[in-house]
Parts: sequence; structure tokens; C-alpha cells
Amino acid sequence: MTPGGPLARPLLLAHRGDHRRWIENTADALLDACRLPGVDGVEFDVRAAADGEPVVLHDETLERTFGVPLVAREVPSLALMRHGVPHLAEMLALLPGDAFLDIELKEAPTAAMLDAIVRARGPCLYRAVISSFHPSVLSEVRARQPGWTCWLNAVELNRWSVAAARAIGCAGVSAQWASVTGRAVAEAQPSGLAVAAWTVRRRPTRRRLERLPIAVVIAEGTALEPGDRDESAGA
Repeated sequence: MTPGGPLARPLLLAHRGDHRRWIENTADALLDACRLPGVDGVEFDVRAAADGEPVVLHDETLERTFGVPLVAREVPSLALMRHGVPHLAEMLALLPGDAFLDIELKEAPTAAMLDAIVRARGPCLYRAVISSFHPSVLSEVRARQPGWTCWLNAVELNRWSVAAARAIGCAGVSAQWASVTGRAVAEAQPSGLAVAAWTVRRRPTRRRLERLPIAVVIAEGTALEPGDRDESAGA
């Protein structure tokens, strides 16, 4: 499924949930984000634990987010869950069925990852996309689930990221917000790829992007709020 378009406002997704009060990518952060007015869904990260089970975690370790010096790949999923790292299947079951999901894979997909996603969002991947910075990861997803919508994450929206996304059969490019300009979007449009912008932290930036014919704005902090309140710094 490709959201947005020239006649629709971009979907607003909360980057790793709403982590102003909670730790990012935790159940509290993701579920609270889905309750915010105007927020259409969430973006979150997935990697495998030592037993191959998929968990929701951005970093390779728990050091930054949980203050625990553990490497996720070296710890069984149940031990990670005791520290607050959600299991993917349980997180997907908790999220509202109509919430749009950007599921970012930090590493090659395991059978358990794909199975959990199929159980939650069906074989057609209802209201969700799979994204990654790694073309090889997306190529593997497309080989195993050719009907799924995949987006290539990129630092810049340009002809090279567009060409790379097309080469692996992606339906979109998700690029760092500063590179998502009117000119860049216009140059990407003939490719037929959806465009998403990450990670927006100020309302003026969000408003600028929402005037463009893009699919998704991925935001955090005060950029998730309705109205005109903004942080004094950041983007």
C-alpha cells in the first residue's frame, strides 16, 4: 500500500513512537503515539535476538536506550523483554489495526520476522511498509514476499537513491527531510516512487513538507503536536 499522493495530505508517523515521556520503541511510546491527534501511525525498528526471535530495537545494544551493556544479538528475546524491549509479534498485536506502520528492518529478515508481520497485517501487508537502509535486506524481503510494499531509506532524495530503489523493486524512498525539496520531489515523481521524509522535529518543517506531494512525514517531539508550538532548535 502506498499512502499519500497529490490530492491527500501526507500521513504523519511518529518516529520510534512518542518518546518524550517513554523510552523510544517501547510499547508505551508506540501506543501513546497512536493516540495523538493527527498521528496516523508509527515508525519502528526491528532486529533479531540471540534465539532468532524479532524484537523492536534500533541500536545493536541496549546501552543508549536502557542503560544496559547488552548486545541484542547475544541475548535471548525473553531476557531482552525483561529489560523493556518489546517482542515484535506482541507489539504488532497491541498496535491498532488501522495504524499505518513503517517497519524498519535493521538486518536481514528472519522467518520469525516475516511470520509475525504476516500474522498481524496479512499476506498483503495491510497499512504497512517494510523499510531499510540496506538494499540487500529489501531484496531479500522482496524475494520472499514479492507483494509487500518496500521503501529504501536514504540520506538524500536524489537520482541515485531513486535509481537504487527502482533497481530492487521498491515502491518508495524515505529520505532525510532536508533533501526533500519541491525540486527533488518533482524529479522523483516520474519514477512513480512514493516519497517519505524523516525525521522532522519542528512544526514549520512539517508544514513545509505537508505542502509537497509526498506520502509520509516521519516526526518526533513537538512536530507531532497540533497547532504551531515549536522547539527553538532542531529540525
